Amino acid sequence: MQIKTKIEKACKFCDYIAYTGIFITVVITVTEFIFRSFGRPIQGVYDIVGLIQVILVCFAMPYCTLQKGHIRVDMFMDRLPKRMQVVIDGVISLLSMGFFLLVAWQLAVLGNSFQKTGDVSMTVYIPFYPFVYIIALTCFFMALLIVSDIVESIAGEVKR
Repeated sequence: MQIKTKIEKACKFCDYIAYTGIFITVVITVTEFIFRSFGRPIQGVYDIVGLIQVILVCFAMPYCTLQKGHIRVDMFMDRLPKRMQVVIDGVISLLSMGFFLLVAWQLAVLGNSFQKTGDVSMTVYIPFYPFVYIIALTCFFMALLIVSDIVESIAGEVKR
């Protein structure tokens, strides 16, 4: 399972990027508070913090998925036979993979559109398209992570 190890390392790297986003957000917010109290607000803080939050959330998703940290309702699943649970998990995983691939594709299309039209933030004129591409990339990465989970689940069932 060398591929799974590489995916885990990439997820942890994404999580470090999210931590960095939290740190930068805190530094910018505190700095803005201090400067504003002296009557010298920093221009574009709202835009910058908003775009950093996009990065933060998107790069936190893969690690959360790796840790199985998403909400899951087990109340009904625990009552089903093990084989049925595996089938339902497989169907949900395939639907999730399809969803993230579809979202990644549509975000790439949107990113191309933003790049062509030159859409930028209102105050500091930061282009939006790199952030849309980042979201698309993390959605694609989420789909790969789900595929690796499906393969791992199938391998576990075959071993039984």
